[in-house]
Amino acid sequence: MLGFTVEDGKRRAFAMASGRPFIAFGHQVTLSALEFHFESRVYFAEDPDFQRNVLGREDWIRRVKLGMVDVDGLLYVGVPSA
Repeated sequence: MLGFTVEDGKRRAFAMASGRPFIAFGHQVTLSALEFHFESRVYFAEDPDFQRNVLGREDWIRRVKLGMVDVDGLLYVGVPSA
């Protein structure tokens, strides 16, 4: 649906906290959330039945600040100061 072939991306092996390994392919895409837009390498699992969503720290988590107040149902999102 995104207009590219998953297997044409950069192949990489990952392991989840449980130790279960999986293969994924990375592609440069523009992520948009709220009013924030940034380039990021996103990895798509080789197995179409893979049932987990995985976000990495390299191109995504280092580009946003997140704050959550679970008891109040609040989520704060921002970009880190340079």
